[in-house]
Amino acid sequence: MVAEAIETEEDLSRVKAMGADLVQGYLISRKLALAELIAIFKEWNKPDTTTGDDKAEEAQREDAKPDNAQ
Repeated sequence: MVAEAIETEEDLSRVKAMGADLVQGYLISRKLALAELIAIFKEWNKPDTTTGDDKAEEAQREDAKPDNAQ
């Protein structure tokens, strides 16, 4: 079940108690332009440079993909 229009922590608690699998709404993120969303995804997918072990981290990400992912 997907719950929409989640704007407060109270809303989130309520739909979690009702068994929602996914939520969307202003509490999670305000509306974004496509360019903003792409920038967030790019930042989110950057390797962690604090460890200096980019190859190991990339391998971990690949291992975590579902079998049908490409």
